[in-house]
Amino acid sequence: MLAIRVIWRNAKFPVICYRYSPKYSSKLIIMKKKFPLLLTALAFFLACQQQQPAKVDAAAEKAAVNALIDQFEATTLTDTLALFLTDDALVTGTAPTELWTKQQMVEMWQQYFSGNVPEHIYSGERTVKIAADGNSATVIEEYTMPVMSSILQARNGLHLVKLNGKWMIDFINISFIPENEDIPKIEEAIK
Repeated sequence: MLAIRVIWRNAKFPVICYRYSPKYSSKLIIMKKKFPLLLTALAFFLACQQQQPAKVDAAAEKAAVNALIDQFEATTLTDTLALFLTDDALVTGTAPTELWTKQQMVEMWQQYFSGNVPEHIYSGERTVKIAADGNSATVIEEYTMPVMSSILQARNGLHLVKLNGKWMIDFINISFIPENEDIPKIEEAIK
């Protein structure tokens, strides 16, 4: 059997020498069988190590998201509205057929609001939740918009993503939120 001996000869890499030695033959056979298993276990262990996520300043990100939403809601120009939305943004309205792309949202905004932001009467605080990795956020707001309904409250659910260090809106859901006990009255009214 061969015995393996590693020699360092003023080199960056060791020189491996082989020589036959009955003294080491049984140990070498055992090592030949266990070495691939040990190597596989080591590779598996290293692959399973989780990277430590970067620390996210949630307060700063929340402030940045709030500032963006404030600007978005104050937007009166349709070309400015487009700056807040990702290219593949999706917007769902209150009606079943209202499913808009970014371009359709801009056109709808232009058609219905003609540079005037409709009045929103907000109820409660805006809820902002920043993802643990700091790359996405969810925003929930409740309000009444008299131009649509002076009685029913609406809720906006927005999803934002951070692209190249800048927050952008990639999803908006607009829905009416009647009180649960009012649902039978609404159903009766629309029969």
